[in-house]
Amino acid sequence: MEFVTGLMPARDGTWTSGKIYSAGTGGFYDLDITKVEPNRLTERGYKGMRLFGKTFTLTRAPADLPRCKP
Repeated sequence: MEFVTGLMPARDGTWTSGKIYSAGTGGFYDLDITKVEPNRLTERGYKGMRLFGKTFTLTRAPADLPRCKP
């Protein structure tokens, strides 16, 4: 199942016009993603108006993080 779809690169380095699936609500929300550091992204999810959305920061897991065994 796709959780993020439709992102398009913008001239300013952001990714816009995407959709993200929320398992909590069972619906899709509009999505913009911005790279703020080499290992950190912010994603802004919203419905209709970006002003009323929520922003989340995602940080890349360290390379030495223990992995789950299959």
